[in-house]
Amino acid sequence: MITQSDKDDIQAGYRQFLAEKSFQPRRSQREMVAEVARVFARTEEGCGAALIEAGTGTGKTLAYLLPGIVLAHAQKKKLVIATATVALQEQLIQKDVPEVLAALSLDLKVGLAKGRRRFLCLIKLDQLLEGASGSASAAPLFPDEIGGNASIAEGKLQTLLDAYMDKRWDGDRDHWVEAFDDNEWRALSTDRTQCTNRHCRFFKACPFFIGRADLSQADIIVANHDLLLSNRIISSDTLPEPDESLLIIDEAHHFLDKTREHQGQGLGLGALAGSLESMPDLLKAYHQCAEEGGWLTGVASEEARQVEHQSQIALTHVVALKELLLELIDATNAERGGSSATTDDTSRPPRFQDYRFRHREHSPEVSDEFGAWTAPLALLHQVLDDARGATENHLGHAPMLLQSKFERLLAAFGQFASRLETAMALAAIYRDAAASPDVPIARWVRSVGSEVFVSATPVAVDDFLGTQFWTDDARVVMTSATLSAAGQFDLLKRDLGLPEDTVSECFPSPFDYANNAQLRIPPMRSSATEPGAHTEEIVGLIPELLNQSNTALVLSTSWRQLEAVVDGLPAALRDHCWIQGELSKGEILRKHRNAVDQGDASYIIGLSSFAEGIDLPGAYCEHVILCKLPFAVPDDPMGATLSEWYEDQGRDAFMEYSLPMAAVRLAQAAGRLIRSETDRGIFTILDTRLKTKRYGRILIRAIPPFAKEGF
Repeated sequence: MITQSDKDDIQAGYRQFLAEKSFQPRRSQREMVAEVARVFARTEEGCGAALIEAGTGTGKTLAYLLPGIVLAHAQKKKLVIATATVALQEQLIQKDVPEVLAALSLDLKVGLAKGRRRFLCLIKLDQLLEGASGSASAAPLFPDEIGGNASIAEGKLQTLLDAYMDKRWDGDRDHWVEAFDDNEWRALSTDRTQCTNRHCRFFKACPFFIGRADLSQADIIVANHDLLLSNRIISSDTLPEPDESLLIIDEAHHFLDKTREHQGQGLGLGALAGSLESMPDLLKAYHQCAEEGGWLTGVASEEARQVEHQSQIALTHVVALKELLLELIDATNAERGGSSATTDDTSRPPRFQDYRFRHREHSPEVSDEFGAWTAPLALLHQVLDDARGATENHLGHAPMLLQSKFERLLAAFGQFASRLETAMALAAIYRDAAASPDVPIARWVRSVGSEVFVSATPVAVDDFLGTQFWTDDARVVMTSATLSAAGQFDLLKRDLGLPEDTVSECFPSPFDYANNAQLRIPPMRSSATEPGAHTEEIVGLIPELLNQSNTALVLSTSWRQLEAVVDGLPAALRDHCWIQGELSKGEILRKHRNAVDQGDASYIIGLSSFAEGIDLPGAYCEHVILCKLPFAVPDDPMGATLSEWYEDQGRDAFMEYSLPMAAVRLAQAAGRLIRSETDRGIFTILDTRLKTKRYGRILIRAIPPFAKEGF
């Protein structure tokens, strides 16, 4: 139960914050503050959890920060806030948290938690500098060395080192003055599999570990969903345990998919084959270093023969599996009439071909090939593990010149071992598919160019979340502007595995939607169930709709539809459009805002990634046009597997999964329109099913109460 003292502190902080900002109190915000406080102050046994949907304009960040900071401080716990996007993390660190602390007159330490990949690796930088200077010690230890030398100018490498050593830069990628190319940064950074931790000669100067040491002193930690999940999966101590913290998961509508992604496995068979081909060379490099270090065991030649033999056995089965999977992909592609699939990604994607294993589908041939590589991969993994252990034991005693070789060996051991672990995990899933038919796991293979990717992702993650997050001593608030499916939380609660007594609340937006926005569904000749005719009609309607407003956001449901819309634009109108795939998302938004600021017409045409996470208030977005109701595409591996699993249990997959998910996506799209109390706009949906189908009434409830036209 919340004490009177804590209640007084929260109320005083709220009044002070409003006074400093000249804001008026909002009923929904006050109610959310009280609900968050009740969850965090809970003293009863069992997990304290809440799902809170806070409509646009509620001010949810303040509503969870105020009680979260006060109660964490009072309970001598840390407050952990996990978000899905970098933008919200930066806003919390730079603006929201400092402002709330000032209103509460509290002097607390705030830390930003990031993964290793966001920080410079000094070993990698040192090795790249050696390579740029032509040092013999930088020569590859074995052919096709993983993460080999990147082509980065020596001057740039030296500039990075000087800036870090002079403390003008903290080694954080996001804090460097210029943007890094992704390939460059990959060469300059490391991950958990390559990092040698305390064995590294630069450990005390490491940007990542310095940041993590500072994090241990923080009272408030801002992290992301990825780090939050990784911290629990690998039992890291980067973030505090549930009994030591209060947890807020913002942008929580992403958390379920992010959890599935983290629980999944994926691997390119070509990459695995490359590792197997290089294994004998890696072991040879290890034996040479061991001989130089003076700890060679005398069994190197026999071990080398064994590794070469086992690598060849595994490689034979990898090649056979690749050919078998390509046959399945080709057969599926032929059934589609030769068309390739596409993805809804943030950049124009490569065409690919794929094959999905249906729920309960079992292929003995595929299982046999997966099973055949398990034993040789396990043996190779043991060899790597032993070699890594021996190298770590001798690293600290080796001469400087040999240390550099040892460090590169350790990084290679880590990457190779990680790849073998993923391969063995995938083998177990595909091999045991027939033995565990009731466990819903999406399994699919995808051909992109010459590579074949094998993937497996669990659909059900409720048990994992229950044991890792919803423990008896946990206090968790999950919040977003779109969490429920037309006001219902049942599906999300079940999928997340939340306790029965989890609080679920919807706090409505304070905006006057009925007077400030219109929902329009124009009459159409075609149905959205007729893709060709529907797209053709949309292509004719879009120019007319765009001309009705000075700014608009057009949301398409597929690349094919988007390309057709763009191709059908008159040249004069096309010059005012910013198209997803032609520029990055951030650059599109920047150019759009600049055009509007200059008084020009400006229109954004994109896919579902533009339906959330962007803020275009006022004149920046006067019209949102949704080309089609946002149902999941039929060939989405996760959605298709989940639907089959529901049907297998005698449940209605459409009503329990497809429709609720469409309702959430529809609410997200509608949420792009009215971003402040003074905004005005139109939400047009070019899909008459909203009027003609019985489920249309359910979807309409997911949209804010705009005035309706065309009903």
